[in-house]
Amino acid sequence: MKKILLSLLFLCTSFLFVNAQCLSGAYTIGGTTPNFVSFNAAVSSLIANGVCGPVIFNVRPGTYNEQITIPQIVGTSLTKTITFQSETGDSSSVVFAYPSSPSILNNFVVFLNGCDHIRFEKMTIERTGGANYATVIDIRNNSDTVSFRRNLITNGTVLGAFVSLLTSNDVNDLKIIGNKFENGAFGISLSSSPKSIVIDSNTFVNHAEIAIDFSIPLDFKIRYNNLSNCKKAFKSGGGYGISEVVSNRINNMSYYGIEIDNYNVGYSYSLLIANNFISATGGIKLSRCTNAKVLFNSVYSTGIGI
Repeated sequence: MKKILLSLLFLCTSFLFVNAQCLSGAYTIGGTTPNFVSFNAAVSSLIANGVCGPVIFNVRPGTYNEQITIPQIVGTSLTKTITFQSETGDSSSVVFAYPSSPSILNNFVVFLNGCDHIRFEKMTIERTGGANYATVIDIRNNSDTVSFRRNLITNGTVLGAFVSLLTSNDVNDLKIIGNKFENGAFGISLSSSPKSIVIDSNTFVNHAEIAIDFSIPLDFKIRYNNLSNCKKAFKSGGGYGISEVVSNRINNMSYYGIEIDNYNVGYSYSLLIANNFISATGGIKLSRCTNAKVLFNSVYSTGIGI
């Protein structure tokens, strides 16, 4: 009986000890006497210990030359989120960077590999150098409830490089709000039926191909963005859902401003394209779209028309 009681006491003590290590609250990265010296050190702690409350990593000013992979973290939920943000609130004060590469392997600064409930705010996230593989953010394996707010997301590659600044083949509930995307071939490229996507109040500039490119999206809101100096501002192929492209300012596109193909075919959902300003060689192109409403747009076409 004594051995059983001792064993139970050991198990309870061990559980309390492990649980006490889980992360909750605010922590610092970098600078003088930080909680974590780097992004990777913070991620390693998340992987090892999980979270038991909302976690905020305040990143101190500096340049962090590293790349991170974040898998699913134990304990995260809608109320137990993980946030990486600059301590000063100034995106230029924290530069999170990794060199571009001639190889497709490990082609990212941030790789979200099935993680949920995570936020990146008010930082510069970039690939340096001029090599062709320079994706900045890669999201895969059913990552849910992910947000990027008020960041500069950029690379130093030539305009024709084979690169998306933010790419995903499996994400749900993605919010991209108030960021600036610059350079590369694509600003945002989402495939494999992304669901519940909000792209709001961002700036997209100098993309050799398409600023926002979707494949089979299930519902999306593209609104209040400024997009300039690309081949196309927004392109979507396939998919269905209650979606909108509203109040965007699209300037200097060498092809169409908005191109949507095969959307809501066989469904009763609506697609709203309204109050956009478009200056492009071509304005708006819709093919095989059901229940589409095109209202109150201003289109200046210099070539192939609407």
